[in-house]
Amino acid sequence: ISHYPKNYQEVTDRNDNREEPVYSNPPEDFEGWNIHGHVHNNDIKNFPFVNQNNKTVNVGVDVINYKPVDISRIIDIIKTKKSYNKIQNISD
Repeated sequence: ISHYPKNYQEVTDRNDNREEPVYSNPPEDFEGWNIHGHVHNNDIKNFPFVNQNNKTVNVGVDVINYKPVDISRIIDIIKTKKSYNKIQNISD
């Protein structure tokens, strides 16, 4: 579980003296599933709710319909081996 998705690079155009954010990414050699937030629904193509190819789960609030998702449900969804843009696309 991390704030940012693995391999995430944020582009900023700030012209001030603030330091760039320190990213909370999994280690580069991590091969497991990454449950993350941060991107919300800003880039659903690259950061859908469940991406089986990249082994990521985006739990940004607008992707999960502003409701918590139990970790056991996330595990069950991963086991389907299907990708989903938003949690609304999953039938119970």
